[in-house]
Amino acid sequence: MKKIALLCLCLILSLVSISQEIYQPKNLKQAVKFLDKVSSQSLKDSVIKTDDNLLENLFYPSSKVTIDDKYVFEWTTNPSKLKNYLSKKGLKYFHEQVLLSSFKYYLINGKLDEKKILLPYIEKSKRYAYEDENRKTIDTLRGVYIPKDLDDCFKQLNVLIIDFDKNIIKVVKEEELISNYHFGLGMWLRNNWQLWGGSRLSYYFNDMGIYHPDDISGIILTSYHRQLKGEDIKLEEQIKHYQDYWIEMGKREEETKNEEFNKFNIGDTISYRYIYGYMSDEQENKRFNEECVAKGIVLAKNQKDKLIQVKIIECCGKGIIVLDTKGMYEFDEKLKEWVKIKKRVIKKTKKGKIKWFPYDMWEPKEED
Repeated sequence: MKKIALLCLCLILSLVSISQEIYQPKNLKQAVKFLDKVSSQSLKDSVIKTDDNLLENLFYPSSKVTIDDKYVFEWTTNPSKLKNYLSKKGLKYFHEQVLLSSFKYYLINGKLDEKKILLPYIEKSKRYAYEDENRKTIDTLRGVYIPKDLDDCFKQLNVLIIDFDKNIIKVVKEEELISNYHFGLGMWLRNNWQLWGGSRLSYYFNDMGIYHPDDISGIILTSYHRQLKGEDIKLEEQIKHYQDYWIEMGKREEETKNEEFNKFNIGDTISYRYIYGYMSDEQENKRFNEECVAKGIVLAKNQKDKLIQVKIIECCGKGIIVLDTKGMYEFDEKLKEWVKIKKRVIKKTKKGKIKWFPYDMWEPKEED
């Protein structure tokens, strides 16, 4: 188990290393010139022939021609110089689309007219920003009408679904309903009615104690199925079913945590997992050669919060990193949403220090 965990850690760190070493353009002009340099001619031909709205489809694994997303993905998904550049231009969204449209324009014209490319996306970005600020009440998001309640869902589904498909939904067995439609109609509901991002419909269900988008789409489909059959939708019963499920899942999760926590005993010598990375390249290299294994002794336990008090008795170099908030999120009470922590905080400790830790930052003592 320890070797498997170490192997997984190696893979994760290798991916982080790739991300850090990848070329980072400072602006769109640098980005498209670099893509022009590293892309094959067949890829360029495909980009030129593809409609702007479909360019991102070239990423899909099923495509015969794919853009090297080692670059595009890193530049447009993770924090990057290019994303910062586009954000300053007024683009909170559409970073990937802007990059690919710019690449196509550059291939066709041999130069980049940035203003022409950015203007429609900036206007669209402003509209999306307004929608996001008013998700709880607005009736249309991303160009799609959002139902206000379950009855409104029925009305919209009656418009969206043709009679032939309604008859299929009507006769399917209820125990097969969710599995048959979860990744088809169910996915459409979750994505287009903004159940993941938040909408007046998701808040409607939140007020009833239903929070997970899968549960919401499940209730909508089950209720619609029963409504088509002229049956009582039994909404309260459905709500209780999903609430009971999460209560049971919570109990199982707590049991698992207790089981893992109980593997740590006072007096045990345990090994640190380095989940926040390393103090230096030397420490990292020695870690993989098993020349640098930070160890500690368990002095006390906090069962309620699943914390262990550890005295560091061994660590090579200047110590170990015990917290790094890079890439972490925190809940903003004012905005009522999760936002990325702006100020990076790094905390360290060294040999001889005593500190409380979440138990899962350590490997328990191996059984004899």
